[in-house]
Amino acid sequence: MSRSTIGRVFALLLALGVFAAACGDSGTDSSSSSEAPATTAASTTEAPTTQAPTTEAPTTTADGGDAMAGPGLEEIPTVTLGLAYGVTDPALESLTAAAVEAVQAVADLAREAGLDVNVIIEDTAGDPAQGVDAANKLVAQGASCILGEARSSVSTPIVAVAREAQIPQISWGSTSPALTTIDDNDFFFRTVLSDAVQGQVAADYLYNTLGYRSASVIVQNDAYGVGLGNAFEDAFTALGGTVNSRTDIDSGTTDMSAEVDQVVSDGSDVIYTVLFGPEFIPFMTELDQADTDSVQKVFLADAEATPDASAGIEDIVVGLSGLKPAGGDLSAFATYFNEQTGGDTAPFTEFSWDAAVMCLASAAAANSNDPVAIRDAIRPTMNDGMQYTYNEIGDLLHAAHNGDDVDYVGAGSSLDIDANGDVVPANATYSVWSFDDTGAPVDGEILTYQG
Repeated sequence: MSRSTIGRVFALLLALGVFAAACGDSGTDSSSSSEAPATTAASTTEAPTTQAPTTEAPTTTADGGDAMAGPGLEEIPTVTLGLAYGVTDPALESLTAAAVEAVQAVADLAREAGLDVNVIIEDTAGDPAQGVDAANKLVAQGASCILGEARSSVSTPIVAVAREAQIPQISWGSTSPALTTIDDNDFFFRTVLSDAVQGQVAADYLYNTLGYRSASVIVQNDAYGVGLGNAFEDAFTALGGTVNSRTDIDSGTTDMSAEVDQVVSDGSDVIYTVLFGPEFIPFMTELDQADTDSVQKVFLADAEATPDASAGIEDIVVGLSGLKPAGGDLSAFATYFNEQTGGDTAPFTEFSWDAAVMCLASAAAANSNDPVAIRDAIRPTMNDGMQYTYNEIGDLLHAAHNGDDVDYVGAGSSLDIDANGDVVPANATYSVWSFDDTGAPVDGEILTYQG
């Protein structure tokens, strides 16, 4: 075979081999595979980083309640509590000190709930003229509410200042019935009951419970003493009792000989006294010197329910009892107050606490520190809705701010407010208190006024 023929045969065989390879059996081992051509790494789009949704634990108020969700109380401009308190009032100094502590404690609880609160204090010294001066200073400093005063004789002229400035005045101790109808343009409120009620309760207790049928009445010659004295006389005589004498004592009187002679000669079953310390101390001292038996006939009011009224005569007044407005569960409030302040309550501390709450809760409801807006929110916040008590301040403020219907049930009373700014007296409570051997007033039996 020639070389050319061999070449053609080889070429033909080579072509047939290539064809066979190209048309290989489909059963050929699939493990032999061609490597994919190299490519650049695929571009990836990373999911945006997001924080896992979290549920924040509800803010807890200082009193242990959960603060409610919603826009914060911090949105409200600073609410200023202006205190016209008798810080240096010699008859009520210890009582007032505890009352100031109560306001500071409520303010602290409100701050912890998110409300910005400012507290300013102007001393009235228990004097009407200084009370007016104190109120004017509070107005000038932008008070949202004026809290005070304790004495009715001091609250009365402050009413005109508050009315003119259109700032709600909330008294925690002024009980004169005359304040019910005073010309206040609906800017005067109080957290303590009118003495129109206390006079009835005292008369009923002395006549029906203790069985007394005759009384001598000796009272402070001011709005408070005269008002309570009148209320007691009217109620006692309406029950069938006899008032043998009535004496009104001017402030600053120290010679009580004529008054003592009168009550001793009366021979009454009971001597009903409504006197502040500076007048009560000389009266009791001279009464003890004149007739020790008459000392045991003395029945007291709320004016004497302070250590200031027993200073130096503790051995004379020990065991004497009287009547004063009081919250229904005084021991529980006293414990809570001590937890918040480290101090002890005094008579009327609970009413000062409630005065501060009344202003701040109404500001929260109004979403404002404007005095008129606060005034307009007082009754809706105090009267109807979900009830909150003195140890639920944070919850109360948040609920009021959220627009919920709320009803603050005070430490001192139910705090339903009527058209005159008075506390509705239904189910009002009074304490039959007495002096212990240190001269401190101690609460006892609780009386409930049914109305």
